[in-house]
Amino acid sequence: MSKERNMFFLMCGLYVLCVLSIPLIGVLRGIYHDWNYPPLTKQVRYPMLVFFFVFFVLYWCYIKFREAYFPHTRLILWGGLILLGGLYACAIYPVFSIDLYEYIARGRILGLYHANPYLHSPSEFSQDMFYPIIFWKSQPAIYGPLWTLLMWFPAKLAGNSLFFSQFFTKLMLFVFYVLSGSQIYTIAKLSGYK
Repeated sequence: MSKERNMFFLMCGLYVLCVLSIPLIGVLRGIYHDWNYPPLTKQVRYPMLVFFFVFFVLYWCYIKFREAYFPHTRLILWGGLILLGGLYACAIYPVFSIDLYEYIARGRILGLYHANPYLHSPSEFSQDMFYPIIFWKSQPAIYGPLWTLLMWFPAKLAGNSLFFSQFFTKLMLFVFYVLSGSQIYTIAKLSGYK
């Protein structure tokens, strides 16, 4: 059992290192001037593919080891780890997509400039701090009205803070993911799955 326990903790440690290394992809993007719009440069695409492969293999191994050797682990422990990982992901620079800035820009049009983002594009607010970092400058909002309305909250909470604009937007997304995951877990449990 100690061999399996050591292997389990080794995989957990490697998984944590994998999660902590996510910002390195952002560094690669900056070095090779790649902004996640196709086509990705091979200097960024291949390391991202390797990262995702390692990430999911480690996660799969973690699930298998946990099921086999630690089936009675308390949910509160794993919930705490998910919370810490989620807060870390909310705090780091968005490395896999820059659409986050597009969401924030439309929320700022509604929340800070009191204009309709379906009628006004970011180019009308070129003095905004997000204007230089968004891609679709002349495009009005294309997202659903509920999503655009929800983006009002991070805009109002964060004001002109780039960090908190990202953080609150990703925190809102994280809360939705956790709620969705808990619903899937409840449905699976009621259906008789572990």
